[in-house]
Amino acid sequence: MTTPTTTLLPIFAAPFASVPLAEATELNSALTSLFSLRATPAHADPALGADPLCFRSREDLFEWDNEAVAHLKREMLGALCAVVPDLDVVSFLFGLPPDGHILGHHGLSHSLLFAAVLASIVTLLCAATIGARVGPIC
Repeated sequence: MTTPTTTLLPIFAAPFASVPLAEATELNSALTSLFSLRATPAHADPALGADPLCFRSREDLFEWDNEAVAHLKREMLGALCAVVPDLDVVSFLFGLPPDGHILGHHGLSHSLLFAAVLASIVTLLCAATIGARVGPIC
């Protein structure tokens, strides 16, 4: 019996935004190889039954120590930061005009101040996650 080839299929969609990933072809190839190596009974989640159409690892993808996974994390964080300013469209739900209001679409969230605050928050969260010290270099 031959082992079927691994095929990556998108199983969720982000209808709010589409962000292209740099070097997506190389990244997909590296992740496919990594998933093929990890799709073994040794890495399977023992709490779930065997399913020939779906493999569920007992580990979180972002806990894997691999350069392709680290690259994917960086790309996803960058994409998230690129999309966050456009979340201001929820202001339409509160009756704010599409343009011209500081809290409306293309208001405060598209300012340099917001970009600086978002970058600071992301830096602090990332540093706390990896245990790095953030502060002035002395």
